[in-house]
Formats: sequence, C-alpha cells, structure tokens
Amino acid sequence: MNSVNLFGVRIDSVDAAQTRGLFAARLNQAGVSTAHLVCTPNPEFLLAARRDSSFKELLNNFDLNLPDGVGLRFASAALTDQLLRNRVPGVQALLLLAELCAESRRRLLLLGEQKVSEQGAAELRLQWPRLDVVVIDPGLINRAGELSQFTLDAIDCVEPAVIAVGLGQGKQEACIWQYRARWPIVKIMIGVGGACAMIGKALPRAPKILQRLGLEWLWRLVIEPQRFSRIWRAVVIFPLTVTIITLREHRFCQAVRRTIPEIFLQLIGR
Repeated sequence: MNSVNLFGVRIDSVDAAQTRGLFAARLNQAGVSTAHLVCTPNPEFLLAARRDSSFKELLNNFDLNLPDGVGLRFASAALTDQLLRNRVPGVQALLLLAELCAESRRRLLLLGEQKVSEQGAAELRLQWPRLDVVVIDPGLINRAGELSQFTLDAIDCVEPAVIAVGLGQGKQEACIWQYRARWPIVKIMIGVGGACAMIGKALPRAPKILQRLGLEWLWRLVIEPQRFSRIWRAVVIFPLTVTIITLREHRFCQAVRRTIPEIFLQLIGR
C-alpha cells in the first residue's frame, strides 16, 4: 500500500475498491484481539497535527489513514514527489462498512449524538434492510475521549464488529485509541465525524458536480455558515501553509508545475 507524508502525517493512497477489500479482509480475519484503527484526515487534521505533535503521533499510530479532502491531493503534488489521486471521504468509508456488515450479518455500532446517529442508521437500513445497526449516544466526553462506565457497559452488551465514532476531530481519534483493545470482538474502529449527518440527510450532501470538483466545502458554507472558521482553515490557511512550506524548501516553482495539472484533472473528474 502506497502512502505519502504530509505535515508529518502518513496518508494512505487507496481508492474505494482497495478500501473495501481491506475492510473485508479485516472483518474476516481471525485471531486478532485489537481493532483495526481507521482515520479519515482532511486539511484541518493536518493543520492540527502540525501544531500538536501528540495528535500527529496519534494519527500515525492508526492502521489506515484515508485521504478525505481534495486539498490533500494538491498538497501532495506541491510538497512531495508523489501524487495522491485517491480520496475516500468518511461518508463513503462508512457506507462501505455498512454494506459489508449487511452482507456478512455483522453488527455496526454508531457512537455519536442520538438524533443524528438514529437518522443515519435509518437511512442505512433503507439501503441495506438486513443491516444490524445500533446507536449509542455517549453524551459529553472530554478531549481525552474517555467514555462513561454506562457507555462502556452498553457497548459490552451490543458486541459490535464495527464501531463508527462520530465525536468530531480529535475526540473521536483519542476515544478510538484509548479503547482499541477493550473489545476483542470489534474488528474495525473508524472516526467518521459528521458522516451520519450527511447519510441521514440532517445535512444534505453536496450535488454530485460539486463533489467531483472537490467543492464540498462551498456547499457546507452555504448550508452551515457557522462553519466559516473551519472552512477558512481548510481552504485558505491550509493552502497558504503549503505555499509557505514550498517557499522555505525552495520548491515553489516545482510545486506550481506539479499542482496545476492536478487541479485540472480534479476539475474534469479524474
């Protein structure tokens, strides 16, 4: 499996088909007592990792870091000698896991806010009627990702094969790492952020054309103007940081030559 290093974080270059294969192999793997840890880093993750070395170390300890966000494609072209043309957003990763769980009759647990997670679960059941999906709301948790004893006991009873954690950047990764070995029956733990809100249509997904162009951020700004500061970091601060790094490393001209074709390919959906 190929990977690139961005801001000191390993990003794995896999497409949807490869991701599905990796998930399926892990679900069918016997004799493992620790969950396979999956993260979906986007530009915000990388900016946070650049500021916080402990978060960077945490991300690099995950087994699979799926590229989420077109900005990572352009950053890879600008900062490395490798190209990152695959992207597997959290929504797509969760849908792949739901499909696999339905096919293999394994249980999927959505760990997140009750209403949003229930809406996501309902939509998943519509797509895969055989899917066994359960929702647990952990309530408020701290930055260390610690779950209450009540929540831990509830998960003990559910016995899921996959846990999708939607607690937001940082908290969900800390939670996954802290409890990675608590449940031997759990094969995969993945941080999915707001994927349930998108799947459950609490927040409508961007039109296909905007997804293809990598302009989901513009759609999110329209429907959630309160996310302005986060979008600003992703579409302004992140590219600016990449540009500054290329200048410091005396590769600005090379970065421009490598990035422009990637932008063009993204615009035509390749």
